[in-house]
Amino acid sequence: MNPYFWNGLQHALAGLACAWGFFALAKKLKATASPRSEPASEAASARADADPSPVLLSQAGFWLALLMGSSALFFLPGHIDRPGTWADWLWQFTHYPIPDWDILWLGMPWHRWFLTHSVLIPLVVVGLTFEHRLWRAVGYGLAVGVASHLAWDAMTQSPGTPIVFLPDVFLIRGDTARTWLLVQAVLAFGLALLAERRHPMDT
Repeated sequence: MNPYFWNGLQHALAGLACAWGFFALAKKLKATASPRSEPASEAASARADADPSPVLLSQAGFWLALLMGSSALFFLPGHIDRPGTWADWLWQFTHYPIPDWDILWLGMPWHRWFLTHSVLIPLVVVGLTFEHRLWRAVGYGLAVGVASHLAWDAMTQSPGTPIVFLPDVFLIRGDTARTWLLVQAVLAFGLALLAERRHPMDT
């Protein structure tokens, strides 16, 4: 068993909890929406009944993006080749959650870089995909997954764990770092919720 397994499992469970909250809130928002939105919902349902393939692809995209944003494929072996080889380095992108790709690109001193541990990546992906019927779910899933990852980091990190702006020069720790993570998690979750309300996954 790889050493990341239990930590990855915790992140995955946090991701599932956030996904449940996302769908519950999205459903509640739809229920309180204007009646004018009902014809669009009925049309979306009719399209789904006629051809379920896009809906299934959309759902698969959501859950895969959620997993990559929250925990990545933590259940897979940690290495497929000798550490340091190109094959193993590329493999690590499936093994590290997207917020932790700062380690792969920049090295361990940059871990918890403020840009990867923020709403920035979900914002870019949602902005590029939310008007596309098949791809928008990927952006929503990524935003929810990253939100869960950041929130779990905030709740479990030690007081000395920093958010890195510039290694050894500008770092924030303790309650300030925890606040940063929680605020960014709320922004990422809110982004997914607002985008889904404007462009539902099933339309």
